[in-house]
Amino acid sequence: LIVLVNDQDILVQGRKVASTRSVSESGSMIIESLKDELTRRSVKLINTQSTQQPFNGEVTILGDKEIEFTLLKKIMVTCATAKYGKISLAVVQKEGDRG
Repeated sequence: LIVLVNDQDILVQGRKVASTRSVSESGSMIIESLKDELTRRSVKLINTQSTQQPFNGEVTILGDKEIEFTLLKKIMVTCATAKYGKISLAVVQKEGDRG
């Protein structure tokens, strides 16, 4: 499962769940709309997978290296709260940013 964070939005598998501005301005460590989407997806996976392939709680957070740590922390805490405890981080490399 991919959670993409750009300078404007937080998306789960390409579906916008929150704006980065509203999340950054919020005092809460939990992003409710992200938690709801992750929970919905995990329930769907659990209900459709066979017992041989149980829900594994893996998520990759894909973002720009400029993302604020507080925003990243909120996303990670929310993922863990939604039972996605196996978190991988990946950085989007922009054109001209290689070197």
